Order: sequence, then C-alpha cells, then structure tokens
Amino acid sequence: MTRPTEPRQEFPPREAPSARRVMFLDYDWIDAVDVRVHGEARDEFTRADGSTIIGAAASLDVETSGGLVASLTLTPAEFDVAPLIGQPLRQGFRSRVRPLYDFGKGGPLGLLLDDLPGAFIAAGYVLAMGGQIGRGTSDADEMPRGFHQADLCSGWRSDGTMMLAVKAGDFLPFEPLASVPERPPGVEWPAHPIPAPGLRRHRRIDVAPHDGAWQVDAWFRDTYRNDEGECGALHEYTVHTTIDAGDETIREIRAIPHALPWPECPAAAAAVVKLVGSAIDGFRSSVPKTLRGIESCTHLTNELRELADVPFLVDALRSA
Repeated sequence: MTRPTEPRQEFPPREAPSARRVMFLDYDWIDAVDVRVHGEARDEFTRADGSTIIGAAASLDVETSGGLVASLTLTPAEFDVAPLIGQPLRQGFRSRVRPLYDFGKGGPLGLLLDDLPGAFIAAGYVLAMGGQIGRGTSDADEMPRGFHQADLCSGWRSDGTMMLAVKAGDFLPFEPLASVPERPPGVEWPAHPIPAPGLRRHRRIDVAPHDGAWQVDAWFRDTYRNDEGECGALHEYTVHTTIDAGDETIREIRAIPHALPWPECPAAAAAVVKLVGSAIDGFRSSVPKTLRGIESCTHLTNELRELADVPFLVDALRSA
C-alpha cells in the first residue's frame, strides 16, 4: 500500500443550520521525558438564518515532571484534579479521569481530556524524528522501552516498516512529511504558533441535519513543526459519517487517509465499515472493541471515539 502524502486542501463551508466543534492540543517538549501541553476547544453554531455564534468552550494546561503530571489546570474547573497529579499522562489517564468527570456530557472539556493521552502518543514522534528516542535493538529477547507494541495497530504490524527497523536496532525510518501551513486554509484559530519543535493536534467536527439523518464531516491533523519552523502533516484523516437521526446509529461511514507516516498505516481505513449499525453515543467504548490490532489505527480510533459527542452537538444546535 502507498503511504498517503496529500493533506486536505478544501474544507466544507458552514451549512445553515449546522454545528462545528474545533479543538487543538499543542505539545512542547521540555526534554526527552517531560512536556508542556496547552489545549482549547469550542463549539460554534450556525443558525438557519446563517448567523454563527460561539457556544461552550474549554481549555487545559498540563506540565509533566519525571514523566508524571506535575500540574493540570482546567477551564472551566469542573472537578478536582488532585487525584491526577503524580500520575502518568499516557498510561491509564482516561480510566483515572472517568470517576472524576463524565465523558458522556459531550462538552468540549471532555474532548480535550479524552484526546490528551492519544495526542501525547503522536507527540512522541517529535522526539523520534529528532533521534532522542526510538532506536531499536538487534537483541531478539529485548525491545526498547516504549516499543512493546507489535501488531498494536496497522502501522505497528510485526512485519511492517517500523517494527522491522526496531528489531534491526535502527531508528525509525521517517520519510519527508507533506508540507502544510500552521493553520489550514481559511482557518484563523488558534492564532499562536505551534512550538518548534513540537506537535499540534487540530480537530474539527461538522454536523448538519439532512432528511432524517445527521451528516458528519470530521477531520484532524497532527502537524509537526521542526526547529526551523517548517510544518508537515504527520497524521491526517477525514471521516464522513451518516447517522440516523431516529435511533442514532451509523448508516454509512468512510475514513479517508490524507497523510500518514508509514505505508502500512492506511490499511486500517477499510475496517471502519464494521461500525455500521452501531450506536454513535457508545463510540468511546465500542470503537476500541470493534477495531483492534492491525485492523486499527491509534489516531483514527481517537478520531472515531470523539464522534460520540455528535448527539450533544445536535441538541445544542437546536437551542442555539
């Protein structure tokens, strides 16, 4: 399979009526272990008359020390974050948040919290591309720390580009990334720059009602920015979905890979048809159970999980 290297150039105009959720998470590495993260998310609603208003909004700031959460600030401060301090940002973060905050609320704060550990995985490639982590080992009985993930997803399949490099004792063989601007065409938010070197996960979910269904155009891009300030698309997908407005189940779904780092990655896109007939509000739990191993892509799975918030956006649009 060919590695996709064609970032999306055009985005749909706002329909009237429609809802749009936008989000970004910026990862700025302090060193090879610790990171600062700033993220924001907000909802925008276009009414039937074409006017657009801003709805709910949220932000977060995180800093780690020794690989553990040293500080975490949420706006709005909907719960006490003390139980998360001193815990890993990646492993088990969602399960520790779940007793403190109900992801089923569907608001933008939940999106930030849910996507934080997944985007952190993508941010690790900033270090790998700089040669700070990721060298493999030729010892068949030993794997380098952080790479115990053969067949975890399509890109990490045991006979694929990444795992072969790791097993040979090499650094990951990155190919040049497709060049992109810091912000997609016509997008002015956020105004501040991506850290250099650093990574931004930028997400947009558009929902519009049509003939007893909800039409969804969901897109995300992980933008890598190097020391010189040049930006490239590391991961990028669009997911087109038709959701029955009555029983809120998937009628049709299609995943389009625009840019990915390895030739094996896009194979995961074909498996999303397994989600047809599934209830959208259960996607945060059903997607990881349905799409597993080399039929999955970690970053596409995160994209699909976030579609669980579509019913919230539709309800908010009705009252906007």
